[in-house]
Amino acid sequence: MAMTSEDLERLQYARELLATIASRFGVTVSQKAAVTAVPIIGAAGGALINSSFMDHFQNMARGHFIMRSLEKQYGPDEVSRLYHRAS
Repeated sequence: MAMTSEDLERLQYARELLATIASRFGVTVSQKAAVTAVPIIGAAGGALINSSFMDHFQNMARGHFIMRSLEKQYGPDEVSRLYHRAS
């Protein structure tokens, strides 16, 4: 059974219709993936910032308690004198 010109036109129309649907579906899926990724990216950025702050304040606290320990051991005046001499 040979295809008629009418069959070829229908086939061409079906291809164009499927291509249009596929392109719109692809855009929708891409937009949905992007929208879904926004909170994940935000959470990762927030975690990175929190980690940086935590590291900074842990280092500051460590330095503070080292200074307190030295002041307890050698006295605040001696620690202050040596600190100013070193800086």
